[in-house]
Amino acid sequence: VEAGDVIANDLGDGVAAIELYQRVLNGEALAPRKLTVGRRVEKLLDADERYEERLAVLEGLAEAETDPVERRRVLGSCARLAERLEDWDRALGFWQQRLATDASDLEALDALIELTGRLERWASHVDALRRRVQADVPDMQRRLDLARIASTQAHQLEQITDSIGTWKQIQEEFGEDAETVDALFDLLMKAGRFDEIYELLGRAVIRDAARAAEVLARVGDVCREHLGRADEAAKAYHRAIVMEPGLSRAQDGLKTLLDDPTAKGSAVNGLAKAYELA
Repeated sequence: VEAGDVIANDLGDGVAAIELYQRVLNGEALAPRKLTVGRRVEKLLDADERYEERLAVLEGLAEAETDPVERRRVLGSCARLAERLEDWDRALGFWQQRLATDASDLEALDALIELTGRLERWASHVDALRRRVQADVPDMQRRLDLARIASTQAHQLEQITDSIGTWKQIQEEFGEDAETVDALFDLLMKAGRFDEIYELLGRAVIRDAARAAEVLARVGDVCREHLGRADEAAKAYHRAIVMEPGLSRAQDGLKTLLDDPTAKGSAVNGLAKAYELA
């Protein structure tokens, strides 16, 4: 080892130093000694662009390393070097080794998701996304990952039933919105689950009508309070009432307009519709 150090540091002959260090690695030296030598030869191999040999040394370091933090770092180096060499299975395997030690290793999860997607290994891609969903990530990231899972299940894996289940999971955890309704409508149509489509669209109509009514009532407020357009305000409130008869914002606005002669007629009609539909 000392001879290798002299040749590498004093004489600058990396090739000869590598040969001496590798004799130590292939011999009967104790594990701590091999770790020290392995780290030195790995750097020389990197400088000499001997990447296949460097990967073999790094893999040996990962197997021998007892420090969890250092082993994690070395496995990451192994994975990135294997990707550089386009040795995809080994790269995936190194990231999997990281996750075997720490299932919430976000760097490893991110790398697995990116790599499996690039390689179009869709089942593994979904599995990696699922694992990140279960990790400690922000809710927005969880929702995005679940949507990616559902999309991959539907389009790449043609697992329509599984995709429906994932979109329903999104609904349960984050609420039903236009994205989930549109996705589920298409999938349920493909699956021929028409009763569920009927229920899905029924909920969407009620929810969207309530939202539209609230928006119209706010239009009425702006017209009445800030623009001086009392009759337009009354008509906006009236339209809101037709959609949502019990909407207090619209009813209160109409009651206020009863004292305005330019809007009284429209206000009376709007309140009458509210009482009729109540």
